[in-house]
Amino acid sequence: MLNYFNPSNTLKVINKLQKFIFALFIAVLILGLFEALVLSPEDYKQSDSVRIMYVHVPAAWISLGIFSVISILSFGILIFKNKNFILISKSLAHLALYLILLHWLQAQSGESPHGVPGGLGMLELHQCYFSLYFT
Repeated sequence: MLNYFNPSNTLKVINKLQKFIFALFIAVLILGLFEALVLSPEDYKQSDSVRIMYVHVPAAWISLGIFSVISILSFGILIFKNKNFILISKSLAHLALYLILLHWLQAQSGESPHGVPGGLGMLELHQCYFSLYFT
């Protein structure tokens, strides 16, 4: 049993499972997007424009969570001088930038979720500057 947890055996198992998990992730992602954007019923007031919220809301929450983690890690960098926190912050900033750009593209399409036609709010602009600073 302990031989199974040997690093060489573990790497073999991880390399075999990595492709399977990635294929499973892509299949579930395609199925979820198809159900959310095509099969979901229209809203009686907003018709098809309500479907953009299935992409917008998770992207907004994930980006806010990433910025919260980056701020906690930055605090840890200042106090503990941990070099790994810098690497983690920089890698998370790329993902947050992509999600903010997704939010910006949705706002440019005319489907603004905040009631501001065709633009970003101050929070989104600050997040873009913050992400660009770390990347």
